Amino acid sequence: MRKILLPLDGSPPSEAIIGKIAELFQASDTEIVLLTVVDSSEAIMRAGAGDLHPLAVVGSTLPATVSAVIGSVRAELKGPGFREVRAELQAYLGRHAETFRNKGFRARCAVEVGDAAVVISDYARQQDADLIAMSTHGRSGVSRLELGSVAGDVVKMAHRPVLLLRPQTEPTSDIEEAEQ
Repeated sequence: MRKILLPLDGSPPSEAIIGKIAELFQASDTEIVLLTVVDSSEAIMRAGAGDLHPLAVVGSTLPATVSAVIGSVRAELKGPGFREVRAELQAYLGRHAETFRNKGFRARCAVEVGDAAVVISDYARQQDADLIAMSTHGRSGVSRLELGSVAGDVVKMAHRPVLLLRPQTEPTSDIEEAEQ
């Protein structure tokens, strides 16, 4: 593998993939691109945009032309609140990048704004990633239906191979235990 896109959301389940990547791939041949995606509506609020237009909150579910307009607005976010968030996320990714560098991998970081699954899929294409490697949150049953699945959406959208790791977790209910 030449280039692996590794999306992280700051949660322990998303970070479970980190150790596996170091085990599965040779450091000398691989660049790791760590990516965090900030939800569009959160970014607009943190940027100090004030009153949100209802369309801004649901941008990724709108027709392509409206989403494109909202996307150009997102690209212009420069408020101090969002700069702080971006810096914190860069530092978070930087710590993980350093872990990979210490093992001999080349690593770099990116923070993007938008719908996570769409951004991950598009970023993989733009960066010519050979693989998207990510952890699932291990949800099943009703909780998965209610919350959706970024990993599942990436598998559907990406025009790249996707490696998914389901972290080992203890079942949280009798229903989840029966499903496993």
